Amino acid sequence: MPADRIRKFMDRYGKTGSLRAAARAAKISLSAHYEMLETSDSYRKQFEAAQQQVADLLEAECFRRAFAGSDELLLFLLRSWLPQYREHTMVEHSGTVTLADIAAPDAREAVRRLIAIPREEVQ
Repeated sequence: MPADRIRKFMDRYGKTGSLRAAARAAKISLSAHYEMLETSDSYRKQFEAAQQQVADLLEAECFRRAFAGSDELLLFLLRSWLPQYREHTMVEHSGTVTLADIAAPDAREAVRRLIAIPREEVQ
């Protein structure tokens, strides 16, 4: 695939996040894109960089919308960036755990180790 078409594809994809729009702009087929991903390390690295560019755009837009008044997005971002805003859940089990003879030895050992952990250490 010619370098100018690859550049055009990566540029359009990095700005839109749309494979179809990028393929149309570069006048290549999506199958050619997928084939290049499988056969060319340099192409794959360029595509990964373009994907990161898309992720950065999405993140920037998310922040813009959160600060522009979306409480839901703001909460989502706070939870992802600051642990004190994350939802914490605790699961308690009461009753017994019975290990069947047919249970895999690794599973039985894992349960034995879990049971042996003092309650104070489980958070």
